[in-house]
Amino acid sequence: MEKVPLFSVLVLLLTACSDGGGDEDVQDTPPEEVAGNDTPDVPDVPDVPDVPDTPEEEPAADLEQEELPCPTFGDVQPIFTSRCTGCHPTYDQYDAITGNPAIESRVSIFHHIAGAERDQVLLWFDCGTPE
Repeated sequence: MEKVPLFSVLVLLLTACSDGGGDEDVQDTPPEEVAGNDTPDVPDVPDVPDVPDTPEEEPAADLEQEELPCPTFGDVQPIFTSRCTGCHPTYDQYDAITGNPAIESRVSIFHHIAGAERDQVLLWFDCGTPE
């Protein structure tokens, strides 16, 4: 495939869009012969062979989550006690946490639980909030 310098393309576009007042033979001039064409020749890039479809591997994060055991309420209760009960006194009780679907979204979006503690609480929710 022959590469056409940008200057040549612009000349062709301007000529094609003009009202006929330009040189009629400019369109027939090969790009390498257009005046002012000082663009060096760029070698053609070889075609890339088709790569057969291969099954995609699962992301590493999914594999790591599958390998982690599900935490129980006993594992996450200290997190709720230290991070939540200052403002929400009942958030160290299983029924108070599992009975409020907004708690999971608050933990996942922002709130006062972060890092490894957030990951453990979210994993607990993902596992179905085991007691």
